[in-house]
Amino acid sequence: MTVTQDERMAKGYLWYDTNLYFEEQARAKDLMYEFNHSRPSEGERRTALARQIFGAI
Repeated sequence: MTVTQDERMAKGYLWYDTNLYFEEQARAKDLMYEFNHSRPSEGERRTALARQIFGAI
């Protein structure tokens, strides 16, 4: 049985970092920046950003 890098990471095992993970991290940081700099009155936008960051809220 072959374990993927994603499975290894999810289980807390050692895993090899790839450019894909750096790209995902950069995208998440950009989304969090947008969320943190949005106005409290932009409720719909903040909810949409939170869903993109966390997958579900």
